[in-house]
Amino acid sequence: MIKFFRKIRQKLLSEKKFGKYVTYAIGEIILVVIGILIALQINNWNEERNDRRLEKEYIARLKGEMLKNLESSTDQILYSSFQIENVDKILNALSGDTVNSNPEPLAVAIEHVGWLNSVSYVNDVWNELINNGNIRLLKNDSLRDNLTSFHSRMIVVLNNHEEWNGHNLGYRRLAGDILDPQIREQIALNLVPVRYEGHLTNLPTQQYLVNKLESLEGLNGYLADIKMGQRTNILFFEGLIDKIEETIKICDNELKK
Repeated sequence: MIKFFRKIRQKLLSEKKFGKYVTYAIGEIILVVIGILIALQINNWNEERNDRRLEKEYIARLKGEMLKNLESSTDQILYSSFQIENVDKILNALSGDTVNSNPEPLAVAIEHVGWLNSVSYVNDVWNELINNGNIRLLKNDSLRDNLTSFHSRMIVVLNNHEEWNGHNLGYRRLAGDILDPQIREQIALNLVPVRYEGHLTNLPTQQYLVNKLESLEGLNGYLADIKMGQRTNILFFEGLIDKIEETIKICDNELKK
C-alpha cells in the first residue's frame, strides 16, 4: 500500500513539473509573438514616415513644375492676344479703316503673324510618379485627380495648338516676301512673342504694304484661321490656368501639414 501511494505522489509531482514547463513555454511563445508584432509595427511606422517624407518631396517638386506651367500658360495667352491684335491691324489696313503715316505697326504685324510660339510644358515629375509607381504616395485624392486632369487636358491643348500652327506656317509661305529680308531682321531684333519695342526707318509706305497684301490670294482665309486659333488658345489656356492654380493651392495645403 505504501508503495502504491509513493507512485501516485511521484506521478503528481511529475505532472506538476510538466505543467510548469508548458506554462513557461507558452509564455516564451507569447513574448516572441509580441516582439515580432512590435518589430513589424515599428517597421510599418518607419515605412509610413519615409513615405510621407517622400510624398512631401514629390508635392514640393510638383508645385514647382506647376508654377512653370502657369508661367508658360500665361505667356501663351499674352502671345495669342498680341497676335490677334496684329491680325486685326492687317485686316483693318486691308479694309481701309486705318490710314497711318507710320507704316511700322503694320510691318511689325505682317512679320509677327507668321511667328509660332512653342509652349513650354513641364511634366518630368509627373512622368516619374507614373513610371515608378510612386503615384500611390499621393494620399490626397483631389491632388491626384487635378494632376491627372491637367496633364490629360494639356496633351489635348498641345495637339490643337500644333494644328493651329499650320495656319501660321501657311501665312508665312504666302506673305514671307512682302518685307525686305533686312527689314524683317531689324523687326525681329526688337520683337518678342508678346510685344514690340523698336523703331524702324526706311520702310515702304503703308499703301505699298497694303497693295502687296491685297495681291496675295487666300490671305483673308489664313488671317481668319489664325485669329480663330489664337482665340481658341486663349480659352484653352485660361482653363488650364484655373486647374493649375487650384492644384498649387492643394499642394500648399499639403505641404503645411
